[in-house]
Amino acid sequence: MPYFCSDEHIIHYETIGSGKPILLIHGFTNHGFAWFPQISDLVYEGYQVILPDLPGHGMSKPCDRTVTVSGMANLIIQLLGSLHIERTSVCGLSLGGMIVQTLLINHAIHIERAVIANSSSNFTSEQARVNVEGWIQTLIQPNGPERRLENTWTKLVRPSFRDTALGRSVYAAWMNVNRRVDGQALARVANGMKQFDSRTRLPEVTVPTLVIGGRYDELIPAAEAEFIHKQIPNSELVVIEEAGHLSNLDAADQFNLALLSFLRQS
Repeated sequence: MPYFCSDEHIIHYETIGSGKPILLIHGFTNHGFAWFPQISDLVYEGYQVILPDLPGHGMSKPCDRTVTVSGMANLIIQLLGSLHIERTSVCGLSLGGMIVQTLLINHAIHIERAVIANSSSNFTSEQARVNVEGWIQTLIQPNGPERRLENTWTKLVRPSFRDTALGRSVYAAWMNVNRRVDGQALARVANGMKQFDSRTRLPEVTVPTLVIGGRYDELIPAAEAEFIHKQIPNSELVVIEEAGHLSNLDAADQFNLALLSFLRQS
């Protein structure tokens, strides 16, 4: 089981396949294997898929201090260096999309193509602060990560996916992962998210970028994807009409079509 050790963090990651690298960055309280609907398509397309678990998530070790989005972007660059990867395509969803934005702004030399899915450009608003504080209060309770998933699951995916056998299986597997993670560590990641604001820097992005939104996303509305698209010059926008927040799961076919079509332009 591979781990990368930096000065501050020990994170788990997996690499699958061979060829051109692509890094997939999961969302808050999730884990790398949440990208399972994309892995086989990317591997057969000729990609080496890199799946990190963010600090405190999945099989990574708990973090003992606040972790910012910028700090996680720096950690990703260190991981790539340890794998001797100078340039890679990246795809991130939700929190992962915030990390991708930061990579585009601060580490563009290492990014070939980028996908920002179901993500926000700003978590400093009063409403975002209230939301994050609510997440933290849940996470620090006994069984907090499980409670947080239980509370948000209905907002993460559409009923047409949630009520299927696959949807129930995904929920059970994710709950099993969250039984093993440290709620205090996840709270420290949530606390760091409150500092994120990329709005004034997005017009500087020159890397080819695809922005994906979900029409039924209850956590981060599609209007936010449209805003990010307008801020990034020459970016592409796909709003998946039947997708919720976890568009890579509940609209995997449409997500993969958009992702692979974009990557083939390189």
